[in-house]
Amino acid sequence: MRSELIKIHEKVQTTFIYVTHDQIEAMTLSNKIALMNKGRIVQYDTPLNIYNNTVDMFVASFVGSPSINFFKGKIAKDTQNQYLFEGEDFSYVIPSSVTVPDNLIGQNIILGVRPEDFLVTKSNKAMGIKTSIYTRELRGGETILSLKFKETLAKVKVEPESPLKSGDDVLVKIKKAYFFDDNSRLITDWRLTS
Repeated sequence: MRSELIKIHEKVQTTFIYVTHDQIEAMTLSNKIALMNKGRIVQYDTPLNIYNNTVDMFVASFVGSPSINFFKGKIAKDTQNQYLFEGEDFSYVIPSSVTVPDNLIGQNIILGVRPEDFLVTKSNKAMGIKTSIYTRELRGGETILSLKFKETLAKVKVEPESPLKSGDDVLVKIKKAYFFDDNSRLITDWRLTS
């Protein structure tokens, strides 16, 4: 049915208003999405901008499958003047290429990382988060790993051919992340630069 609606929309070239609770329908059928929470529009934008430039945790968790991973923690600086995310489940050195506003130091924040924005390797020589794979789910075109960070399970997307399996000890790096405040609003986001 989705394909038929797309073809009708292309043919008549007029504005459609389509109401759905299905994020896949919203993302695939829309030129623009008005994402609502409790009767209020919280973000109005293109599907790709809603996915990549989310304004809060509600929007971030509504789009994407599996859903974005959230980790509670604080921003700190170590003795070498590096920024750290000090989480309840892990600590992570934020790459020096990432600009962290100084007003975030000591604040409670929530780190959001989409499943495709982790880099997982078996190497334990580089910097990153050491953890283990709890489960591996092959889904055809992708594999979903559940990584165990103390008591939190995080969903991570890897290539279906990945040799990683349940029980493997791995090293995790973050390629892109979002920092949210206690009220779930986006503070800033960052992406690793090569």
